[in-house]
Amino acid sequence: PLAVHYGVEGVEGLKLRTVKIDAEHRLGGLLTQGSVLLGNSTGSAPHPIYRAVWLREAILGQEVKPPPAEVPALSDSAGDSAEEAVTIKDLLALHRNNESCRDCHVRLDPWGIPFERYNAIGKYQPFVPKEKVRVRGFNMKLDQSLSGYRKYLESVYTEKVEASSGVPLGPIVDGMQDLKAYLLKDRKSEIAENMIRRLMTYGMGRSLSYLDRFDVEKLLEEAEGNGYKLQDMIVSVCLSPSFTSAGRKN
Repeated sequence: PLAVHYGVEGVEGLKLRTVKIDAEHRLGGLLTQGSVLLGNSTGSAPHPIYRAVWLREAILGQEVKPPPAEVPALSDSAGDSAEEAVTIKDLLALHRNNESCRDCHVRLDPWGIPFERYNAIGKYQPFVPKEKVRVRGFNMKLDQSLSGYRKYLESVYTEKVEASSGVPLGPIVDGMQDLKAYLLKDRKSEIAENMIRRLMTYGMGRSLSYLDRFDVEKLLEEAEGNGYKLQDMIVSVCLSPSFTSAGRKN
């Protein structure tokens, strides 16, 4: 079932096994995992803001404050001009024109737009139907087979999804592959520190305090020296003074 979901052919049966993923599948890691993408969508459509918040909080370890109660919904803030927005990127641009929305969205939108080529349930979808084109379901008389239905969808899904954005204090990235490359090249230390903090919080059963910063800094240096390997990070956290002293106190 997962192979079908992700569009990986040649996998049959329910047995758990290693499956080769090619570059054309646009998969790999948490950022393209169906459960993550589905959990950060509306259920029927992708949602760049939900995905941006998740990325900043869960991956980069940044705090994202909730929007004020008086901030309007994404489509409402654009007013009548929302009807002129062809893409979600256009709608976000209109949303940023609202003064009460601008400050937060200039820091959020660039992280969410690269996810746009993955639909609500996490399937890679680089094309969408043209505006006002309604997509029909499978019809045996018209399609004759699933292969025929796929050809129909290819004839309808002709508009390329816009997924290019300039990340804050970083380069312009076009889609998920560029975003991943940027994160691994320039934000690896932040990701590792976030992982260390989460491991320590979980392991000690409490929030980190100001005094824990020394252990975090030391663990981050060790992680860098070990190539940021997760297994080594877990072992280092378990051997850290903060973790071992927490065990004695309990």
